Amino acid sequence: MDQLFACRYGTFLENSDRQRVQKKLDEKTAPFWWLVADDKSKFVNPDYDPARELGDDDDDDTRKPFPDPLIPSLSPKNIRFFEEYFLRFDPTIMPPRPIDVFY
Repeated sequence: MDQLFACRYGTFLENSDRQRVQKKLDEKTAPFWWLVADDKSKFVNPDYDPARELGDDDDDDTRKPFPDPLIPSLSPKNIRFFEEYFLRFDPTIMPPRPIDVFY
């Protein structure tokens, strides 16, 4: 999220790929995906099992080609405020951390 608002990568600038091409952002900025490719372990869910999601654990021919989409609960009791992210610069709430932790 910090990378998005810092405009460090051109991947999420502008509203469309067409606008990014017109402004030649690929020549002026690096794509966000380079960061992801450099350290995939930070971005991979270790609990994800594609075989389980597609129903490959059973031999039923009626399985769906794709799992049902995740439908988040919007009940107020299930909404979590991510204090470590949103309060990270408030010294009265969170203990100070080195700046390299955030970038």
